[in-house]
Amino acid sequence: MDYGPRAAAVRGGPLQLARLDEYQRKSLMLVPGRRRRREKAFIYRRSEWNAAGVNGPRIDVRPATADDRAAILELGPRLAEGVAAWRDQTEALAAGGRWLDDSLSAALAGDGIVLVAVNGDVVVGVIGVRPRRHFTGELDGYIGELVVATPAARSGIGRSLVAAAETWAREQGLVNLTLHTGAANRTARAFYAALGFAEEEVRLTLPVTRERVTPNGSGEATLRSD
Repeated sequence: MDYGPRAAAVRGGPLQLARLDEYQRKSLMLVPGRRRRREKAFIYRRSEWNAAGVNGPRIDVRPATADDRAAILELGPRLAEGVAAWRDQTEALAAGGRWLDDSLSAALAGDGIVLVAVNGDVVVGVIGVRPRRHFTGELDGYIGELVVATPAARSGIGRSLVAAAETWAREQGLVNLTLHTGAANRTARAFYAALGFAEEEVRLTLPVTRERVTPNGSGEATLRSD
C-alpha cells in the first residue's frame, strides 16, 4: 500500500497535512538497532511487531544505504497511484523513481533521512524526510515519499515507517511532520488522519487549455468546456 497523492505516495499532491499530535505507538517501541552507520538504526522487536497485529518475520526499520538504491527505486511506480486523471500518467510513473533517487542522494549527503523497512534482505517499504521551513518560520520535517511494496500492503509497515520518521524528526528538533497527498485519495487521507495528521492546506488547479481534463465537484474528472 502506498499512501501518497497517488494513493501510495505523499509527494506533490494538492492536500497538505501537518502532524500536530504525537503518534501514540502503544505496544510498539523503537529500540536502538544492531546496525550503526552515520545514523542510528531502529529495529522493532518481533514480539512488539506481532503485538501490533503483524504476523510473520520481524521487520527492521533502518536508515537506507547506497546499497539499497536499486530496491528503493523499484518502489517508485507505486508513487503514481492516485495522481489526478488530467495529469500526465506516464510522467507520473517516471517521477516516482526520480523523487526516491533524489531523496536518497540527499540523505546520504546529510540532508534529511531515508528509512527503509526490510524483511530479511528485502526492502518492503521506504519513507523520505527532509527539514523544510514553513512560512511561519517553524522548521518541519517534510515527508517527500512514503511507499510500501504491494505484497506487504496493509500490514502495519506504513505506520512503522511514520513512527520511525517521527522519532528522527523529534531528535532533530523539528516541530511537525508534514506531507502532501491527493485530495481525492480517501485511503491515504484516512490513513494519515488515523495517525494524528490534520488537514492544513488545499491546493487548487485550473486548466488553461480547452482540451485539458479538469475535476468536477464530485472529485471525478471531466473534459473542460469554455
